[in-house]
Amino acid sequence: MKKKYLLRLHGFSVVELIIVIAMAGVLGIVFTTIMIQSMRGQNKVNAIDQVKQNGQLVMNELSNEIRMADQVVCTTTTGPQTLVVLENGLYYRYTLVSPSGGANGYIKKEISPTVDSGTNPPLSAGTTKDQVCATVFSSAATSLTLSDTNTQTGVSINAPAAPDTVFTENTAGGYDTVTIKFVISPAVSVSSLEENRVSPETFTTTVELQGMQR
Repeated sequence: MKKKYLLRLHGFSVVELIIVIAMAGVLGIVFTTIMIQSMRGQNKVNAIDQVKQNGQLVMNELSNEIRMADQVVCTTTTGPQTLVVLENGLYYRYTLVSPSGGANGYIKKEISPTVDSGTNPPLSAGTTKDQVCATVFSSAATSLTLSDTNTQTGVSINAPAAPDTVFTENTAGGYDTVTIKFVISPAVSVSSLEENRVSPETFTTTVELQGMQR
């Protein structure tokens, strides 16, 4: 009897072992849940920062370049929403490419000499200013994308809800201004995940052309 008592002092009963294992399991589940929630929260913060940074960069570039333009050549509100401005003999065309087929939306920037510059201009002879918005530039033109289009880490740009448009020209009061408005959200692959869902951000500003004042 004494021997059995001593063994009991130096060991654990089956019930005690079950309780310890159960407590360890509960603590493990709690710790894992906290870690997952923390990672989801960090992913959401990163997505928000990415949206805001890309949106501000796009808006800053558009604002600065439009502000220095000599004139607005044309705008379109149907089909691909487009703005073309003229600066120092170059056409600067900005076109919204809407999200499609699992790809992010973005604003494309193209730079082309005017039709009467050089012996091999990117625009064919006889192209009118109103046609510049829709005319396909040749390979001689420079083409850039203003935002990060990576479907995992980038952002997606889209047009605002009607009747607003991405580019709106206003010449009232003798001043030539352009209002820019777009909606930006996380990359299409990121925003499709419920835990990373971030509300789209709307960016808008109005720019007065100052190129003619130089």
